[in-house]
Amino acid sequence: MTVHKSTKRLMGVSAAIVLLSALAACSSSSSSSSSSSSSSSSSPASASSASASTGASALTASVFNAIASHYISPPPTTGPPVAKNKTVWWMGCGNSVPACKLLSDSGAAAAKLLGWNFHVANGNLNQNGGYAAAIRTALAAHPDALVIQGMDCAQVEQPLREAKAQGVPVLGVQSIDCSAETPGAPSLIPVHMLYAKNAPTLQLYYNSFAVNAAKYIIAATGGHARVIANLGKGGFYTYMNQGFMSTMATCSGCKIIDDVQWADADTAPNGPWIQAFTAALAKNPTINAVFIPFDSLMTTSGGLRAVQDSGLHPLVVGGNGNDPQVVQALSAGQLTAITAAQDFRWLSYGAMDELNRFFNHQPSVPEGIGPAVVDAKHGLPAAGQAYTSPINWQLDYKKLWGVS
Repeated sequence: MTVHKSTKRLMGVSAAIVLLSALAACSSSSSSSSSSSSSSSSSPASASSASASTGASALTASVFNAIASHYISPPPTTGPPVAKNKTVWWMGCGNSVPACKLLSDSGAAAAKLLGWNFHVANGNLNQNGGYAAAIRTALAAHPDALVIQGMDCAQVEQPLREAKAQGVPVLGVQSIDCSAETPGAPSLIPVHMLYAKNAPTLQLYYNSFAVNAAKYIIAATGGHARVIANLGKGGFYTYMNQGFMSTMATCSGCKIIDDVQWADADTAPNGPWIQAFTAALAKNPTINAVFIPFDSLMTTSGGLRAVQDSGLHPLVVGGNGNDPQVVQALSAGQLTAITAAQDFRWLSYGAMDELNRFFNHQPSVPEGIGPAVVDAKHGLPAAGQAYTSPINWQLDYKKLWGVS
């Protein structure tokens, strides 16, 4: 996780003015196209590939900070007393994935501070129905609450119905309730996780990942972006796609040259996504920016290698910064900016705070966690480190809960 050296503040008036000036070439009359049929042959020859490092250095500190700090703020400062004698089970997406294990391990650390019993049920990436099996393992222990992480309700609807029938409340971390996913479907995740103050809901939270990426691309290209966008299919990916496309559409001088769509099953090494992305790079040599939303797409799936092998030198933005390989790529110049940088440990502490509020019959509140931005000139982390927030959120939660 990246090491920021100073705490970011929310966008101020002066920073906003500078940002608007930098984006003066942009307007709501954009003709950006999301169709993959828009190839380089129909693009103006003047829009040649830009150096990633040159684009990044074009951002002034004020413009960068206006983008980077908009979705983060300290955790809440007031709350109820710690509920006593609670047992919580955390259903993780898979212990073999470092980010998934980091989230569950951090949930355990927060629960220890609160004095709660904490257990993890490993979802095993849903292999052989692992998600449903994990939830049912948790329900068999009759916990006071269950946390599910990183999945859509449709993947686990039946066991969540069983949780509701059993009277076990469920909190979703980065997970979509059935009622939000499918109109008319029941709500099966009754404990709400709220994220950043400026993007509290799950929809806005995921939307903000891509808003940051699009704003960075627009500013770094001076409002003349020519982009390959890698867009996920369905679920919360829809929210990210909306954030990226709607923000890029504010730039009249920008164009989506190609969009490479993918589902989770397509992202295996040498799978359909990386083959399609490689083909898009070969077909569109005049691009000057690429959006790759997740660390795993950059590393495990081969996205950064594909850009390097293409011989092109576009801006490459996206990712969360929880994979040290992604941070190393930023340091080496293979990646321009991590635009949805998050300290996932904070996310887990926030989830435990929301549960404590629920146990005390109080509503959820925004926990301050949202995507930040780091690049080679702003907050470059130490070698081999993943992203860590500049906000001392751990101390803030200890003060909030009255623990040490």
